[in-house]
Amino acid sequence: KALSDYFENCVKLYNKPKIITNWLLSDIAAFLNEKAITIRQFKLLPQNLAGMLKMIESGAISGKIAKEILSEMILTNEPAQTIVEKKGLKQISDDSQIQQAADKVLQENPKAVADFKAGKEAVLIFLPGGEGGGASFFCGFRQGFTYPGREGNPGADPPRPGRS
Repeated sequence: KALSDYFENCVKLYNKPKIITNWLLSDIAAFLNEKAITIRQFKLLPQNLAGMLKMIESGAISGKIAKEILSEMILTNEPAQTIVEKKGLKQISDDSQIQQAADKVLQENPKAVADFKAGKEAVLIFLPGGEGGGASFFCGFRQGFTYPGREGNPGADPPRPGRS
């Protein structure tokens, strides 16, 4: 009964029952089991869970970031928005901001750029760019990147020696 009440309260605030169910049956159930508590003892308010899910839907945060902040939301009972702002975790989805950040990383790492242009793609892993290094930073960016000599084909593979 308590779980269904919690679920219904969440649905009133965020009318996506399937998404709420997924979070309740995965991450939240795992937390409850780990702490050996029931949903009645659970401190996360339905409005905070709903707020986090709305942030995912709007693109303000990713699902990965949501999983990171969920435990802090549970411990502090702060809304996702507050935690995201405190930790600077807001997802950047503005292409021009992403392009500026990528340009800066590339300008600061000319040897890595030269190595990459020479076909050494593994160099992306060592570039700065957040958790997981440059690979995670550049994976979403690559789609819009135009390599010199490939201007008409954004997201194309880089030119390699002996290939055109």
